[in-house]
Amino acid sequence: MAETISTLKARIVTATAKCVGTNVVAAPKVGERDVTIYTSPTKKCWRLVHDGAKVIELFETSGQTGTINTLFCSTNKEECDAEINRLGLKPKPAEVDLSER
Repeated sequence: MAETISTLKARIVTATAKCVGTNVVAAPKVGERDVTIYTSPTKKCWRLVHDGAKVIELFETSGQTGTINTLFCSTNKEECDAEINRLGLKPKPAEVDLSER
């Protein structure tokens, strides 16, 4: 069963800074943009994070997950898989073990 997702509107401000000795001297803002932060319930559930085109993460955990990407939570993996198929999302690329090279 799909779970309820909380949303929070936030403003991201990007700035540059430089260090002078042990002091940080702030420079003017470089840019800013509004984002929505999606937050999962804290109970154990499956979390699908995607950008509308591809799967970014699919995992089961408890605690809170926050992301600026779309977040879908369910009590079972099959419902997440169905959501991936419904939206036509590209799968997350397989992880490569570089230690074998």
